Amino acid sequence: MAFYARLSTGLKMLLWMSLALMPFGLIAVFASRESAHVNRLRHEAEARAVATASAAAISETLSPGTLGLRLAMNDIVASATEHPIDRVQCELRLASVIARYKAVSGLGMFNRNGRAICTTPGFQTGPVYHPSSDIGYEVRLDASKKTILTTVASSREDYFGVAEFRAATIAELLPSPHDDAKPGISLLQGSQSVTLAAEQINNPLDQIVRVVVPVASGQLGLEMRMPAPPLGTVDILLILLPILMWAGGGVIGWLVMDRLLLRPLAQMQRAIGVFSRGEGPLTLPRLKTPSREIRELGDSFRRATETLTAHEEELAEGLANQKRLTREVHHRVKNNLQVVSSLINLHARGATGPEVAEAYASIQRRVDALAVVHRNHYAELEEHQGVSLRALIGEIASNLRASANPAAGHMGITLNIMSGTATQDIAVPIAFLITEIVELVMICGPNTNIAIALTPVPGKSNAGLLSISASSLASHDCLNGPLAERFQRIAGGLARQLRSPLDHDLAEGRYAIEIPFITPEKI
Repeated sequence: MAFYARLSTGLKMLLWMSLALMPFGLIAVFASRESAHVNRLRHEAEARAVATASAAAISETLSPGTLGLRLAMNDIVASATEHPIDRVQCELRLASVIARYKAVSGLGMFNRNGRAICTTPGFQTGPVYHPSSDIGYEVRLDASKKTILTTVASSREDYFGVAEFRAATIAELLPSPHDDAKPGISLLQGSQSVTLAAEQINNPLDQIVRVVVPVASGQLGLEMRMPAPPLGTVDILLILLPILMWAGGGVIGWLVMDRLLLRPLAQMQRAIGVFSRGEGPLTLPRLKTPSREIRELGDSFRRATETLTAHEEELAEGLANQKRLTREVHHRVKNNLQVVSSLINLHARGATGPEVAEAYASIQRRVDALAVVHRNHYAELEEHQGVSLRALIGEIASNLRASANPAAGHMGITLNIMSGTATQDIAVPIAFLITEIVELVMICGPNTNIAIALTPVPGKSNAGLLSISASSLASHDCLNGPLAERFQRIAGGLARQLRSPLDHDLAEGRYAIEIPFITPEKI
């Protein structure tokens, strides 16, 4: 028993199934082989005997009528040695042959060229040919009319006759089988086929035995299709044995699978479901099964869940430490930017002239723009998103309006910003670019209004078009000289960071650039 417990589940199932199905398999193989061989020989012998008797009956039906036609033609030819053949006498002589042989349905007499001398009423055959001289008579099938035609030559061979036999009449003369079987009988000649009787199949599972025997010295073939006799005890046993084997194998296999695999796995599944819902540690039930693999699988699950729980705790602690470190870095950077802004403000108060004060103000605007980007970046980072461009551009515009020099006190800024997010690497050059352009407007046209818009790009869902418009950005004197050269240098560098060209429309006074958004899978 200890050795059996150490076997794998696959070997146990193979052993059980082999032992259970071995008797059924041996009986089925032996009975199927012997019964199939005996039944096949018996059915073929019965079908061939019936087919041979039917072929003989057909030959005995065709031969007398055909020979009677030949005798009648010989008498007609002999009586017309000095005079032409009398058509009326010829028809009367052929009619007497039909009266003597009931199987014949029509007769015709022809010369060697195939021209009709006389025929009986109802005789309507197709083209006729003189028979070969080396055989007694020729037999031909006419499948379209379901008739059998025999052709025989007279003694002088200047004339020949054709006898017509209907398939229905031939079928009535065939011998009946000794049992209740109704076989199918067909006459074959090349591609021609005439059915004399159709087989009767009571059961679609019945086996059909097919044999072909010669008729009329091999000029025709008789095909016999004989249904097999009703199933006997051995046949029923052969049919039921596979079903019994399947049922027995299914029941035995289910019992084995249920006891060794299904029940233990269901218990493990319920325990793992409780663990996955977070309702407690993984507690596997005691597995009452001899399957060693199932027990080892349960132990592996237990060790894996313990390792997974410990790893998740380490990850949670590391994430908390990372959040604390990020928050500390944020506070330090924010404080440093505030210190830089305060120092610039103190130095600006001690400026000796308006140009120096404006220079300090220009530097402070850029520091404020960088602080806005940093603040928005950290706030959105807490929610695992990018920098919101609507909030970023709105805050930058507010700061620029508040820090404008007295000459630009009446300058207005209007916003039309669509929803969109960007990375910090994109948000920083956007903030500096807006600051540079708005400051240029403060110098070129302090009292003009500025329109900042972020609109969709046709055909692109992951990009937007940032445009800054002001009348002073059109052709103006301040757009030339050192100021313009410095602006172009700075704006060109920022555009390269955005990896997009900066377009300047002199007629409308507008700068525009395409900026990329963050797609959902990159957030």
